[in-house]
Amino acid sequence: MKSTTSYNYLICFPGEYYPVIFEDTAACGDAVFVTWRVWKTLTRSLELYRWLPPLIRRPFFYLIVSQIIRKNRQASAVLEDPDKPPCFILDRCFLRILELGLYDEFRKEFPGSRVVVMFTDLISKCRNYGPGISRTGGRRGADLIYSFDPADAMRYGLRFHDLPSSDFSERFLPAEEEYEILFIGKIKERREKILRIWENLTGRGFHCAFFLIGVPKAQRKAFPPGIRCCDWIPYETYLRMEARSRIILEIVQSGSTGKTLRVNEAVILGKKLLSDNPHLKTCPVYDPDNMFVFAEPEDIPDEFLRHRAGEYPVELKKKISLRTFLDDVGNDLHAVDEEK
Repeated sequence: MKSTTSYNYLICFPGEYYPVIFEDTAACGDAVFVTWRVWKTLTRSLELYRWLPPLIRRPFFYLIVSQIIRKNRQASAVLEDPDKPPCFILDRCFLRILELGLYDEFRKEFPGSRVVVMFTDLISKCRNYGPGISRTGGRRGADLIYSFDPADAMRYGLRFHDLPSSDFSERFLPAEEEYEILFIGKIKERREKILRIWENLTGRGFHCAFFLIGVPKAQRKAFPPGIRCCDWIPYETYLRMEARSRIILEIVQSGSTGKTLRVNEAVILGKKLLSDNPHLKTCPVYDPDNMFVFAEPEDIPDEFLRHRAGEYPVELKKKISLRTFLDDVGNDLHAVDEEK
């Protein structure tokens, strides 16, 4: 996984998914996933920032920034060439503090550094974002802003890029098949569609396991006995369950054109994928032999459901690899410089 760019990549995304998604940084030599709990204090404190008395507002800000600078210095020291300038790849939750001055502090403390922000949810679902976002600094605080969603990228003038994936297959495979079709996800606005799919597939005799997250306890008895409602499922438990399934079911949220983590998980774990996302067919990692896109559950052929996935092409796995993602970031930064 040799680097072809001139940066060290310091990656920080809050949430339990991301240490798994970016665990291949250990094999890169020029990348590290920075984990620390400051981000929780950071994002919560920013909600109160504007209400602080002016005399303590800036000292409070620099207290937070100093912790971030220190942690990133420690992280970059272990890389193969620590003298290369860092490229910070950050979740969108950092964008506000970047605009408040963290971006300038990064550029001052780390000469030649770059800052990349990535939206991994629809911008319309994220508070305080939308108008004014620009991939080259319309919102001060980043050199480059990505969206995982092609339509959002076009709508807001961002660059599009999927989230990458590490190859975590050895930790979860081989595994004995327990479920034929598995769905795990938040209920959101998808209740009626989830029920239609469940009734259709179980009515055909397939063993389905649906785990719905975020269903209010008062509403849980309204679901069929085979649909299990829960408060949360840890991500590694999630992956173990997918490893024991034949087919992973993806049901996208309304308005989304980007692929979810289910697509990468299906490829890495060697599982078939059922998806109601019509845009999946234009995705670079779409594999018609192992993926089926449907509008209604009646469209899904029994023949697709009866058999296990075939081998995914090596080139397809390479497209979602962390190394490809980092090289794309470096190339896109170069392209942004050329556009100036």
